[in-house]
Amino acid sequence: MKVLISGYYGFYNIGDEAILKSIIESLRNADPNIDIVVLSNDVEYTKVHIR
Repeated sequence: MKVLISGYYGFYNIGDEAILKSIIESLRNADPNIDIVVLSNDVEYTKVHIR
């Protein structure tokens, strides 16, 4: 399964990244092999804050 997530990510609001982290964890719990792509204004910032 492939999922594209679009939201207000990478705009230096840690709350949005926290919500994204929760979404990704839930999706991976449902399907560990899921392919997730996230649209982000600042990919490196988002990567750091969802780990």
